[in-house]
This record gives sequence, C-alpha cells and structure tokens, in this order.
Amino acid sequence: MTNEQFWKKLDKIAGKQQTAERTREFVEILKQGYYQGLDILILGVENANDTFNQNCVLEGNNRIMLYFTSRKHAENNTITVPAIVIAKPKCIQADCRTVIDNALNKDNVEAIAFNYDSKYPYIIPKILLLIAFAMDADRFGMLEE
Repeated sequence: MTNEQFWKKLDKIAGKQQTAERTREFVEILKQGYYQGLDILILGVENANDTFNQNCVLEGNNRIMLYFTSRKHAENNTITVPAIVIAKPKCIQADCRTVIDNALNKDNVEAIAFNYDSKYPYIIPKILLLIAFAMDADRFGMLEE
C-alpha cells in the first residue's frame, strides 16, 4: 500500500460520523500504516535539524495530538494551537510508527485526533491504541513472559 492509498482509506472512513465499528476499522488501517512503515500527515512545525514539533490541543493537563487524513483537510485546517514555537504550524508528512510511538509513550497524551476541526473529527483514545497494539504483540509473540 502506498501513502496515498493509506490516506485515502483513512479519509473514506473519516467522511462519516465516528461510531464504534468505524473506529475499529480506522484503527486497523492505522495499524497497517504503522507496520508497513508508511507516512502519516500531522500538524506541526519543522525544525532546522530535520525534526519537528507535533502540535496538539490541550484538554485540561492532557494533550490530543493532531493528524489529518488528507492534504485537503490539512489545507482547510482552522485549529488554534498552543504557541510553543514562533513558526506557523503546517501539514507535515511523517513516519507513522515514529509519531504513533511518540503519542503512546507520553504520559500527558490522552488521544490522537484526525481532522479535529472538520464535520466528523475522529478522536482515538490512547488507551484504545495501547490495547490494539498489545493484542497484536500478544498474537505475534512479542510480549515477554
């Protein structure tokens, strides 16, 4: 699967109201991108050393990391984010595994959100992702006894 096919699959589901079944399908596609080494679209600011700061929205003391299912959603973005850097956030194509692992490994991340300011935002709780990836680890014998 190519990056464009990956984004198109995510975008197709995200074009409808989020339900439990659609969330399950969405997470399964995310996992495919994760395991296949595909790129994902995030809102962030690129740094001079080829790294980036991913943007989020704040919910109390927790963060919701921001992603997009298509460049079109990114271009239509109207999200106001906390100002951690001077540069204006933009859509960045980043390694799916890197940004998902980053979100899962931070205590203050509550969820990841796709198309946060759209008609149908998809908000995936971190705990759901942790369970989904743990089930894979268990199924493929990656968990230590």
